[in-house]
This record gives sequence, structure tokens and C-alpha cells, in this order.
Amino acid sequence: MLQRVFLIVVMTLVSFFGGFSPVFADPLETRESTSSSIVVLATVNIENASLVAQDGHALHIAFDLTNRVGAQYDVDYAVMVEDMTGAIVDQKTYPEHMTLGEHSRIHEDVTYQAPSSLSGAYKIFITSSNSSGFPFGATYLKDVNFVSDGGLQVLANTCYVQVVGETP
Repeated sequence: MLQRVFLIVVMTLVSFFGGFSPVFADPLETRESTSSSIVVLATVNIENASLVAQDGHALHIAFDLTNRVGAQYDVDYAVMVEDMTGAIVDQKTYPEHMTLGEHSRIHEDVTYQAPSSLSGAYKIFITSSNSSGFPFGATYLKDVNFVSDGGLQVLANTCYVQVVGETP
């Protein structure tokens, strides 16, 4: 009996003076009510993209912008050029802002004029976003080769600014 009283006193003192850390269980109801659900923000896609023709640095491109669920307003599209290391060397966003209704498809034919200074192999992409920059998607079109007509090309990995008096 004395051992029981001693044990109860010790447990009480230990619990009051921090011998045990409180443990809280996360009830099942709480976990279920706070579980995340998937929210679809946009279903805009780029489909049937093709390089129709290349004339020097001019690329004639065709593609479809599609949308499945809900309406998407203020949709922009662009042609993006990357070098073979993945660096973006040029991008042209077209000024047309479109609205895509639910289950809609809009066909686009564009001519992209690459800078005349580009020379060598490059990857061409079509991208879509809204005018705030929220990306809807991108699709790889194909690799193209350009022959420079002259001009100056600034290479991102070799270009830098140096302030007088600082060492590089």
C-alpha cells in the first residue's frame, strides 16, 4: 500500500514539474476535414503544333489552343527559342489576348522572325499563359538551324558587367 501511495505521489510530482511532455492525438475527424483536395486552375493545352515552313530566320508555325473545363480569359501565346544548353535566347509573345470557352479549340497560324544574329541549332517551343504570367502550358515544336546574317549576339554565359574599381 505504501508503494502505491509513493508511486502516485512521484507520478503527480513528475507530471507537475515537466517530467512528461504532453502528447496530443490528431483525431481522425480532424485529419479528414483538413485533407487537401485537388483544385483545377486551368485546362488550356497546345495541340497539333507543327513547323509548316522555315525561310531563313522566319518560321511559319501552326497550332491549336484548346480548353476543356470552364472558360479561360486573357490567354496569350508565345514562341520561345532555347539554345542547346536550355538557355532562352529569344521569346516573342503575340499581342492577341484570347478567350477560350469550355470545350473550345482555336487554330493559330503565326510567323515568328528569329533574330538574324542567331546561328546554329536551337529548340523551338510554343507556350501559353495569361497576361499576368500564369503558365498554362508549353510544347516542344522541333529543333531548327539558323545561319547568321551578321549582327551581334550576346551570349548569357559570357556577358557580364564590371564596375570600375572592382575585381572580377
